Amino acid sequence: MKKIAMILALLFAAMACFAADNLKIVTPLFQATDIPAEEVSVITDYFISKYAFAMRGKAEVVDRNSFDLLVAEHEFQTNDWASAEGRSQLEMLNATHLVKGQLSKFRKQIVVTIWLIDVKTAVVYATYENRITDVEELFDKMPDICKELASQINGSAANSVAEVKKETSKAEDAETLSKRNAELETEEEKVTTEKKASEEKKSVRIYHIGDTGPGGGYVFKAYSNGGGREFVVMKSSAKYTYSDAVEFCNAYRGGGYSNWHLIDEDDARDISGNYLLLKNYIGKGDYWTSKPHNQWYGYVIDMDDATFWLKARNQKYPFVAVHAF
Repeated sequence: MKKIAMILALLFAAMACFAADNLKIVTPLFQATDIPAEEVSVITDYFISKYAFAMRGKAEVVDRNSFDLLVAEHEFQTNDWASAEGRSQLEMLNATHLVKGQLSKFRKQIVVTIWLIDVKTAVVYATYENRITDVEELFDKMPDICKELASQINGSAANSVAEVKKETSKAEDAETLSKRNAELETEEEKVTTEKKASEEKKSVRIYHIGDTGPGGGYVFKAYSNGGGREFVVMKSSAKYTYSDAVEFCNAYRGGGYSNWHLIDEDDARDISGNYLLLKNYIGKGDYWTSKPHNQWYGYVIDMDDATFWLKARNQKYPFVAVHAF
């Protein structure tokens, strides 16, 4: 009788040790933005079924209904299971790891981010991040996603469970825990950063040829990033020598900009080449340019046909001041 009792005691002890070292993974409802709640629920359940298959022999993956029943039974209330409070509650359910899923709409795509987190230490043992076209594509890729997450385990998570259980009497260092939480927050902030960059890009004004520029002139060259070049024309009634024209441009502060200058050869050709779009803002005729020659002569451009003519610098012509913005 004593032998039987001893055998039973050893058997129960062995079972307890096996249960202690076994992985138990829970998966709360995925977090999502701009995706219907019904679709998020179906996606979560489908992930759990495929992940359980991929993790067979490695871990116990708790189905969502069982998880929800346990949460209701213990009257747990939290919106963030990855937080210290949420993980503490998961420990009471004997969960060793938590799968946290995030679905975010980005432009016309869905950003999928999934973490496998150690409940005790908050260490992230496996991650997956990708952009997909739509929910249908996510369903098609789900088996491969789960296989990739499962392949990242390689026994490291199981070893961590044993190590943690050997050190349950030791308090976790607050600074180390803070750093590990910061690693998790960094992953979550990636999506937020991309969305913010997208919103900032949308706020940049894109100019077109003929628009009024930020310096009060007229745009004759425009770039896709919102930059460009604009010009201001002195009326034909105001004519200057070459030196006076250069001095006026350098001193001009239209729109608060200090980089105004006399048009160079490229500027002159751009303005002349877009004359049909700019004809309401600049008249035909000769205008000083900064195309170099010598100290006595300089070049003017004839806006009629974009030709350059050599003129004495003491002669007077209208001019165009330009700058980049």
